[in-house]
Amino acid sequence: MMQLMNRQNAQLQQGKTRDASLEGYLEMKMGDFVKDMRNGSARNLHPILISAVERPLIASALRETQGNQIQAAELLGLNRNTLRKKIVDLHIPLKRTRSKTSRSA
Repeated sequence: MMQLMNRQNAQLQQGKTRDASLEGYLEMKMGDFVKDMRNGSARNLHPILISAVERPLIASALRETQGNQIQAAELLGLNRNTLRKKIVDLHIPLKRTRSKTSRSA
């Protein structure tokens, strides 16, 4: 019982570290991007950055779920119709991986 609790605590700590390092990495990269864009007199950075983060996030979720949009939507915490709209708006190619057993009619 104690080993299980220690293992779960270690996993939580590892998750926090991973999240913190991802957040730090994104903050650093976005800071550089914003600075470069400001020097170039760019405007409307929010939609540019959101799509730059959202596109690979959705693509990764779709890869992880072998193209299953319902599972990807659940993984992302989105409604399936919202996910579908984002896929279309962000021009994310869909590749549905089929299982080796096919359905017969």
